[in-house]
Amino acid sequence: MMFYKMGIVSFYGPALLTDFAENIEMDAYTIDYLKKCLFYTDPINEIIPALYTRMNDIEWKEKNKNMARTIRNQGGYELLCGEGIRRGHLIGGNLETFVSLLSTNLFPDKQHFKNAILFLETSEDTPTPQAFADDLMCLLNEGVFEHLNGIIVGKPFNNLYYTEYKAELLKIIEKSENKHISILFNLSFGHCEPKHSLPYGVLAEINCSEKSFEIIESSVVDG
Repeated sequence: MMFYKMGIVSFYGPALLTDFAENIEMDAYTIDYLKKCLFYTDPINEIIPALYTRMNDIEWKEKNKNMARTIRNQGGYELLCGEGIRRGHLIGGNLETFVSLLSTNLFPDKQHFKNAILFLETSEDTPTPQAFADDLMCLLNEGVFEHLNGIIVGKPFNNLYYTEYKAELLKIIEKSENKHISILFNLSFGHCEPKHSLPYGVLAEINCSEKSFEIIESSVVDG
């Protein structure tokens, strides 16, 4: 958020232990999208769904370093609401952390959410559906949803509360003045592996009819 307020592109992406130090080898999906964000000046283009997600079923210990974690089918993106094509700059983060910034000067002013695409995901703490709804209500009361062009939501950690989170999100949006906002669910970012990276402030697009997500600008420029 500090970089965002300074107008500097930063990235919501891989973590040191859970991605770069993945048992046996790093996921190609994570590598490919990180390269597109950091090392190329072309538009990042379509972010396709990952083919699988890794379960957090092995302790992070030296003795387990050569054991591959269980993988499950990731599934495609789900369109929860909206129609047509909506574009906006990317802003957001981990829901619990994002809401915790509300009382600080790091939380973006209301104007930063105008015509934006908000990205949200939940952590390994796996907040209950009620806690998830409470955090969304905080954003609603702050006026975050009023002028958004779209929302993308990452797959819940270990797929826990997948159905419940969808239901709670739609209940909150129904209470907003922006009831027909475009919402894509089950994207591969945040607390899941493999993951794609998201550059703050860069223009992105939700295509509701195609159930697709695209980053239509580059996130770096030639020095």
